[in-house]
Amino acid sequence: GGALYRIHAPPSPEKLANLKTLLAPLGFTAPAANATPKAWAFLVEKLNQHPAAPTLLRAILQSQQQAKYESENIGHYGLALPLYSHFTSPIRRYADLVVHRALIAAHKLGSEGSQHNPQKLGRIAETINLTERRSQQAEWEARDRMVAEHLQGKVGQTFKGTITGVQPYGCFVAIDGLAEGLLPKWHLGEGWQYIAALNCYRQTRRSNAQSKRQQLRTGTTLQVVLHEADPLAARLTFTLDNAYRVS
Repeated sequence: GGALYRIHAPPSPEKLANLKTLLAPLGFTAPAANATPKAWAFLVEKLNQHPAAPTLLRAILQSQQQAKYESENIGHYGLALPLYSHFTSPIRRYADLVVHRALIAAHKLGSEGSQHNPQKLGRIAETINLTERRSQQAEWEARDRMVAEHLQGKVGQTFKGTITGVQPYGCFVAIDGLAEGLLPKWHLGEGWQYIAALNCYRQTRRSNAQSKRQQLRTGTTLQVVLHEADPLAARLTFTLDNAYRVS
């Protein structure tokens, strides 16, 4: 029979390029495509000293491929292991059963064992991966709805936020280290322009009190006002605090 493996591929070139674009303006260098996990650990250690460490560390996590189950082994990049099957987990019980039954059968430890051919294991792995993603998505949606419900009574209040992502349609902002919402482009006003090459928003002009135009990029901290909290849509929407608006 075959075996079930928990595999983890190296980061894709596209995700590495996005990470480099994010880190370069902050003075950090993303590891190369063939970098070892040790190089990533060194980067994480340096990022921990940055004021926006939680946001930057999350970007590191998002740059990595998602681990999944397969019937063919390619190794586990994150753990730096050429062979890795499965670690007993309360949220992956069926994978537990498949691996344990295969071990029982291989070592002739009793009648409860069973082994499958690679084709059937491939179908089992696909099902486990699908249910894992579905469970994770349900968890995220439930959390976002509960956070939005919790913050409904705080609409209009000002929060210290950190930009966690920048898109042509606006900036994603995290507040209180937990809640995340969107600061839409139209709430920024005409005084801000999206610069695709720098992946940031930049003031179109500076005021007399400023030495240079401000930028909004991943890792930037700023004051935002909670504009909307919609539990049904699991959505938070922010506006810029007046102190950050261009006069």
